[in-house]
Amino acid sequence: MEEKIILFNNESECCGCGGCIDICPKSAIIMKENEYGFNYPIIDYSICISCGLCKKICAFQNNIDKNKLFDIIYNIY
Repeated sequence: MEEKIILFNNESECCGCGGCIDICPKSAIIMKENEYGFNYPIIDYSICISCGLCKKICAFQNNIDKNKLFDIIYNIY
């Protein structure tokens, strides 16, 4: 059994950019508005294949600079 992907433990660990949504090959991630009006990603685990691309692309959590982000994207595809 593959490990369940956790994008963040609390909202302060996510900037809400939506990069994870764009990279997901199964469209298993949607944005949901919190009580303050900010959008954060939610994973539909019935669709998710635990590929981890969403975690790899997260520049906010991984402290990736813009140039390295393009290298990651091109190496994935």
